[in-house]
Amino acid sequence: MVAALTTQLVCSAAIVRSARPSGLSRALPLRRRVTLRVANIAAPAEDMLVGQPAVVPPFEGGKRLANAPPFTLQDMRDAIPAECFEKDTFRSAAHLALDVGIVAALAIGAYTIGNPLVWPLYWFLQGTMFWALFVVGHDCGHQSWSNNKTLNDFVGNIVHSSIMVPYHGWRISHRTHHANHGHVENDESWHPTVKSNYEKLDKWAKLGRLLFPFPLFAYPFYLLNRSPGKNGSHYDPKSDLFTASEGPLVETSNKFQCAWIGFLAGCTVALGPLAMLNLYVLPYWVFVVWLDVVTYLHHHGPSDPEEEVPWYRGEEWSYFRGGLSTIDRDYGIFNKLHHDIGTHVVHHLFPQIPHYHLQKATEAVKPIMGDYYREPEKSPGPIPTHLFEPLRRSFARDHFVDNTGDIGPGIYQNSHRGQSFSHFQLLHQWDCYASSESTAWPPFFLRRRSAVTEVLAAPSHRLVISLADSGVCTAFDRDSGQQLCFLNLEADEVVRSLFLTDRASPPSLITVSVFSGDSFKGLKVRSTPLSEIRAGRPHVWRPLFASEAMYWPGFVEFDDYSSLAVTCCANTRLFKVWDLRAPYQPRFHVDSSSVVDFKVANSALVLTMDESDVAGQQLRILDLEHGICLKELCLQAVAGHDMECMQLVELFGRHLITKAVGGPLRITDVVDGSSREVSDAQFPAPQAFIHLPFNHAFLAFWEGSEAQLWSLKGERLATLEGVVLCMAAGTNIIWVSETQDLMFVFCKPGSSTPGDQHRGLPAADKATQQHGCIRVSCLLTGRQVAVMRHVPSAQHESQAGPCRCRGAHAAAGDALAHITSLFYDQACHRLYTGTADGGVQAWGL
Repeated sequence: MVAALTTQLVCSAAIVRSARPSGLSRALPLRRRVTLRVANIAAPAEDMLVGQPAVVPPFEGGKRLANAPPFTLQDMRDAIPAECFEKDTFRSAAHLALDVGIVAALAIGAYTIGNPLVWPLYWFLQGTMFWALFVVGHDCGHQSWSNNKTLNDFVGNIVHSSIMVPYHGWRISHRTHHANHGHVENDESWHPTVKSNYEKLDKWAKLGRLLFPFPLFAYPFYLLNRSPGKNGSHYDPKSDLFTASEGPLVETSNKFQCAWIGFLAGCTVALGPLAMLNLYVLPYWVFVVWLDVVTYLHHHGPSDPEEEVPWYRGEEWSYFRGGLSTIDRDYGIFNKLHHDIGTHVVHHLFPQIPHYHLQKATEAVKPIMGDYYREPEKSPGPIPTHLFEPLRRSFARDHFVDNTGDIGPGIYQNSHRGQSFSHFQLLHQWDCYASSESTAWPPFFLRRRSAVTEVLAAPSHRLVISLADSGVCTAFDRDSGQQLCFLNLEADEVVRSLFLTDRASPPSLITVSVFSGDSFKGLKVRSTPLSEIRAGRPHVWRPLFASEAMYWPGFVEFDDYSSLAVTCCANTRLFKVWDLRAPYQPRFHVDSSSVVDFKVANSALVLTMDESDVAGQQLRILDLEHGICLKELCLQAVAGHDMECMQLVELFGRHLITKAVGGPLRITDVVDGSSREVSDAQFPAPQAFIHLPFNHAFLAFWEGSEAQLWSLKGERLATLEGVVLCMAAGTNIIWVSETQDLMFVFCKPGSSTPGDQHRGLPAADKATQQHGCIRVSCLLTGRQVAVMRHVPSAQHESQAGPCRCRGAHAAAGDALAHITSLFYDQACHRLYTGTADGGVQAWGL
């Protein structure tokens, strides 16, 4: 749940005057809205600040990059000082002379010493300098080495030929790469292959392209044959890569190559094959690895594991957006040796800037780019060891893209996503009510079996934590399934809510509980370090909000994105906003005497005020970080109806969503006042909806009908195939991935829809009719990418191991009969499901 927002899934008819809970829930002061946790990548609430300096909260992972940027290429160009575009031939030549001098000194020194122990160090250092020479030729290819094209091409031919690169052949294909960067089909270097081509590759081609580290030796083969799915050679003047007028240039580079090969042959005769193997051949392959690593990491493998680089097609692609998708890197001690090639975003958009001005130009555009600039992860030392993990992770997961689709922050598919969910198997079944030698049974009145309403996973500590409707909270070891402890510490404690604070120090689980000893009237909140839960010591905890009297109508509500909590004290009637990162201190408070309702949305505290001196109810939007009033407006004026007629009022970023009974859906931009309407016939009042800030869109659900994806412009984008929300089953059976590209929904038995047959989809099979299924949908296209169906228990029991659940669904074959909650752990690619009889199931490959 890194950098995630607790996004509200509204399930009531009126949000402004929200109904108070009934029964046992009525006695609880906790405002328990049904929630989904998805990545918060919408514009920050400070965008609504008028006349105040904006204080932008930390932005993690660059997940907004697929959205159209609010600035232009010209804005960036204007921000770069004019001197950054000036080319100094003498300075460029000095850099080249230094590189050549180092290459010569290394070769002479290693050959003179002749110690076998020295050669490996020489191979690495000389291969590194070969890569530096390549960057010099690279600048020549972009005509940024000097203002003289003839001189640039001459130097480029010499430098690149010395490292076995055909200068003009490479230059022309590299020009194609820059002109089409970020385009799925038209890009030239390290572009993704499409699914249909991927499926045609034989095992050797897949091994060479995808199995780390073999792709790091691919460059010479790319020069000969280009990438899979493309034809031509960088050495062939008649290749599709080149026009007829460019053919003679390719021939010129080939002549330089032949001359260099002749020189190497003479050196081999004079010095011997073994000497040339050490002096040139092995350093050459080190250079190849450097080239492949650097060029790959500039277009793949963000440091944030939750992020995926966007790739584009069709009208969504532009030179500007493609360039913004590239990634800057910190190469530690090699930054200057490699002529600052790590400053790659500015280079891709303005390749005419010489390498010695790239850092200055990058600093100049950072204020313009804002969150669209991903600050490179700093090297932990001189050697950039931090780059190994994103490189390995990307080769492991980024295998192909869909055959269709115009935009893709999550367009990458791989063998662990999409269709792989159909092959998920039941790995474990655990009983939330069972005791073990190390854990005592929960109190007697909690032993009544009930549905698991919430499942959380903490990958960093290999924990799975479940919460049942009866209030039993249990922690399990993710790998072995061993029950570690109950989190009910008192005999009369009922846990009502869980909140994971991954960014706290130490990472902790916050539990909100009520107690039978005070008739369930007051809330108690505590924080337990995950390390203590892992060790089976839940009694090591600290109280939170002890100064607040949180009995009815007091409450506590959490915001994942900003790691803040909002409390209301029953005695003082004050709203307080607390920092959940140590030391858990209040940031500011607000008098709640005039507050009718509130919610936390997009790092803002939204208050509905009922003030006697103002006509109608007022909507007040406060910055959660500092308590500044960002915007205040009259709800009746914005919505166009009396508040008694309103069915829903929600704030999605800067967009206010309102709908009156029988009236249209109105989407109002609270910054500029513009609005759009969707008729009631097109958009009747939904039973639930989910904000998807990643896509500037939201999902709407209706009982018995397929869910729909709508843009914040009031346009219906897609209908989600087969996704029908059963309100009677609750809303915890929906999970949206943190990257907002996938949605998991449990569909009750017999959940085929008329739309399935209309689109030619198969009707629910017998297993689905009897046991239900979990549908996995792509939120970018609305298409169903996988269905997890019933597996016969005879086949599955040998795989799932001994069942730890004593309830009605002990057999693996019945595992999808009654699912009551979902959690997808993207870090380890596992799906956890809670069951109606108090069980937890782990699904994976």
